[in-house]
Amino acid sequence: MASAGKNLLTQLRCPVDPNCFNFESNKLRPSLRLFGPVDTAGPIINVLRQASCCSRCILRYLGEKNIEVYQQPRQILNDTLESLRKLASRDAIDNTNITNNLKSNTSSNNLMQIKQEIKEVPCVTCLGVLQDYCEKSFAEEIHNNIIQSLHEYKDYDLCVSLPPTFIVREHSIWTYLKENFKNPYDNYSQDEDIVSVKEAFKWICGGMLNKLYHVIHKYQSLFQVKIEFLFPKSETDDDFFDNYKNNLSPPRKVQKKSQRSEKNISNTLLSATSIRNILQTITAQEFRTYSSYPPKSTSQSVSYKVDFNRQSVFIAGRYNKYDRTISQTPWILDGTRKGDTSVQELICDPIIAKMKADGCKFSSSGREDVDVRMLGKGRPFIAEIVNPRSPFMIKKEILQLQNEINLATEKIKIRDLQMIERWDTSKLKQGEEDKTKTYSALIYSSEIINQDKILSLCNMKKRTLEQKTPLRVLHRRTLAVRPRAIWLMKAEFIDPHHFKLSMKTQAGTYVKEFVHGDLGRTKPNLRTLLDADVDILELDVESVDLDWPPEISEDISDSG
Repeated sequence: MASAGKNLLTQLRCPVDPNCFNFESNKLRPSLRLFGPVDTAGPIINVLRQASCCSRCILRYLGEKNIEVYQQPRQILNDTLESLRKLASRDAIDNTNITNNLKSNTSSNNLMQIKQEIKEVPCVTCLGVLQDYCEKSFAEEIHNNIIQSLHEYKDYDLCVSLPPTFIVREHSIWTYLKENFKNPYDNYSQDEDIVSVKEAFKWICGGMLNKLYHVIHKYQSLFQVKIEFLFPKSETDDDFFDNYKNNLSPPRKVQKKSQRSEKNISNTLLSATSIRNILQTITAQEFRTYSSYPPKSTSQSVSYKVDFNRQSVFIAGRYNKYDRTISQTPWILDGTRKGDTSVQELICDPIIAKMKADGCKFSSSGREDVDVRMLGKGRPFIAEIVNPRSPFMIKKEILQLQNEINLATEKIKIRDLQMIERWDTSKLKQGEEDKTKTYSALIYSSEIINQDKILSLCNMKKRTLEQKTPLRVLHRRTLAVRPRAIWLMKAEFIDPHHFKLSMKTQAGTYVKEFVHGDLGRTKPNLRTLLDADVDILELDVESVDLDWPPEISEDISDSG
């Protein structure tokens, strides 16, 4: 697109003077999308130049919407505007409703001085954003910063933040133009018909990054380039905020600390939304009493800071836990770390290192206690990888990562490791109350218990329990009585004091409390059912009945 625009402008050059453009050519008119005919733009250009507007901002206020035009070098744009200005006759300038101060600056010498000042002084509206920050060197600097941050990217979303003073300055110029040029500006809206500084900057900078590095500017890309432009507080820029604040009603008496009230007002005014709301409610005459009109020029341009962020990527899988001494997540009690590691760390730390990420958020379909094993096909989990700098992994690489995790420890194993989309994460919690889990427990009875009594448990049909929040989790869970179902029980006699109990239960059932009763907080419980003093020695989760994530072949030959 940029080369097409350049070719078009090349065709418009005067064949005698290559530094001049032939705006009499019929090819020009379809290339510019201004509010009015190009031969009537001269007076507006003169006014905006005197106000120290840069070429791109002048084009914005002329209504230009052609992306290719904004992407041209500044020198070409300056020449273009100078040619447009020369098309206007002296009568057209004199007949406009412009102050005597402006008329005195329409001579050739003064206009050349204005043209020189535009190149040297920061633009009064964009404060340099559409000047130096739209040069090739800035695009190269941004790309180098991305490389140094170690982010890998194929496309990006350019997120731009501007100081609130931009809103006031643009409103000042727009109001000034409407007052001096009622036709055509009475027929247009600043918000709807003028290209914003932010939009123009994205067109230009995005176009250069695409051309130089073949990366695509994509709206809502998962990789964000965040550029925040900063403007120092100065006397010339505080007029609107200070004058408007001084005209506000005094703070109410209930606000005891006047300094705090004044600070709250100042913070409110610095909000972009608040400023826009204020500008919509005051008249042009009121605005002139609060702000410089047009805005004062400044010798300072904006500075900037840049940050990069990759939206989280999500990895799903299943884990088995074979160790009865590690917790699922890091266990911190009263500020003291308990245990050397956790399931989360054994899984996530290698992924964080591989993807050069800032961190990981771990979630799973339920959780087991420290002394409980997770067997069978494992428990489904999701690892949200925060700000990964190397987010691109093919299936073969993911399988290799899974193998590395499994070879590094005997405490856990993972399977079915795979990349998922953000919207897939909801599947982990689907049917939270309806899904079932299967447990096996080794039970001890302090009394001798016969085999027939144990086997009688197998004949019991569905049991509904009333479980009051267990004492051991009362510090982190709300006190409530929760109904839970046991769908199936099977017992295997071992000796007069031991038996094995298998159960299929509703998710969320506290199995340990069902066995020992938790001082009567779970009813019924195994003690009441057997009329015996029983307790649980070991507990294993045999299955979590959630058919997700899908199984993944571990044959490396099937990997892409």
